[in-house]
Amino acid sequence: MLRADIYDKNMVWQRPLGAWKNLSCTKRFNAIGEASVTVKSSHQDAHKLAEPGTRLVLTFRDRPLMSGPVRLRSGSGPGRQGELTFSLQSDERVLWNFLGYQNPEGTATKTGQAVRERLELKGPAEWVLKEFWRRNVMARAVFPVGMAPILNRGNSITVNTRMHILAEQILPAWVNSGLGFEVVQRDGKLTLDVFEPRLYPNALTEASRVITAWSFNDAGPEVTRVVVAGQGEGIAREYYAQTDAVLESIYGDTIETHVDARDTADGETHQQRAAITLAEGAPKGTVAIELAETGNFRYGTPAGVNVGDIVTARFGPGVEITDVLQEVKIDHTPGDGLKITSQIGRSDDPDRLLMQAITALAAGVRDLKASR
Repeated sequence: MLRADIYDKNMVWQRPLGAWKNLSCTKRFNAIGEASVTVKSSHQDAHKLAEPGTRLVLTFRDRPLMSGPVRLRSGSGPGRQGELTFSLQSDERVLWNFLGYQNPEGTATKTGQAVRERLELKGPAEWVLKEFWRRNVMARAVFPVGMAPILNRGNSITVNTRMHILAEQILPAWVNSGLGFEVVQRDGKLTLDVFEPRLYPNALTEASRVITAWSFNDAGPEVTRVVVAGQGEGIAREYYAQTDAVLESIYGDTIETHVDARDTADGETHQQRAAITLAEGAPKGTVAIELAETGNFRYGTPAGVNVGDIVTARFGPGVEITDVLQEVKIDHTPGDGLKITSQIGRSDDPDRLLMQAITALAAGVRDLKASR
């Protein structure tokens, strides 16, 4: 059901991994997933897992679940009675590891990048993502890279880069694309693909015994109105405002914020940045549910629920939520078998929110430096 295969840094298959003490995998929607495997220090494949560049490919019910390199190794003893833990990041990490050059076809020199101040791409979300991937990742990666055919799906978005981290520029616009993406090792290369989230037809309920435990939290909006400041100085500066009137009516509240957009005079980009800011400040609700598989319910099958699906969960004292299945954590130990925990909706975990804030701050600093 859950399988792990060992590959070397060149993506050459070595052998299946077995006899683990614990295998834990968290798959996330449009984000970097992670996994860890714990084995005895005397495990026959410990030396392979410890080699630099070692990769794992995880499959669940004969379908790709996650792939990625081992990034962290840890252990404790004594001796051969100890344990070793190997942790990996999913291959979606590539989008966080590459810069978007203003001239991807040029060298990383002043003359090689002087063709344009920024590279701006506008079009269907799938095309924008894959075009940045093709012109940056596929052009410069030391490892084999590919991508699925471009079908021009998704809403129109505008993204520009000037030595920015690709994910930090693309993902804010991607939020409103209506699409998901994944990067998985296939046929000896890392392949980027895009998919359309689907509506899971059946509600997850306690009565059906699918939900065995749950917890949730809910927070109101942080932003209801956005003022985007465009180009110009002093009294000549241009402004664009956008309000979520529905949200203000529901909550009876007004919360304003300001967004700097002096880097562009494009009106569509101003609208997009306002929409992104409103989306980031929208009400946040997170539901963590522990799922029990039944005769009619299976995770990770074509007919079952999968990360990225839009699902409805009913639980507790009349609580119902419909949102994206943001992540699924699969834990397996030989003695206890499988345990599947899902998260519906946006995370309100303080550590993750702190990291998002730090990332946004760092991106702003980089953008300021890049504009000079």
